[in-house]
Amino acid sequence: MATRKNINGKLKIKSPYAKKMRTLKSAEKMREKKTWPEREFEDIMKELGIPFEDQKILGKKIYDFYLPTRNMIIEIHGDYWHGNPNKFESFNKTQVRNKKNDIFKKNQAINN
Repeated sequence: MATRKNINGKLKIKSPYAKKMRTLKSAEKMREKKTWPEREFEDIMKELGIPFEDQKILGKKIYDFYLPTRNMIIEIHGDYWHGNPNKFESFNKTQVRNKKNDIFKKNQAINN
C-alpha cells in the first residue's frame, strides 16, 4: 500500500479501496450537479424510454452516460471546457488537461 504526505505533512494512505470510494463519491456529486446539456440528454433518453446509467464508472474514470442495451458510453462535451477546435484557436491549461483526459477516457472505453 502506497503512502504520501498531504499538505499538512501527515502521511496519507493510498489504498485501492480509498481510491474507489473517492471515485464513487465524485460520481455521486456529479449525478447531483449535472450540467444543462446532461440534464437535456437525460430527459430525451427518458422520453424515448431508452435505459441508461448516469455517471458510469469504468476503471478510474467516470463517464456521463452508459447505454447497457447498446454497450455504449456517451460523453457530453461543452465547447469551452473541452476546447472545441472549431471555436478556439488556442487552449488554456484547463482545456489542455480536459482534452488529454478525454483522449484517455475514449481509449479506455474503446479497449473495454
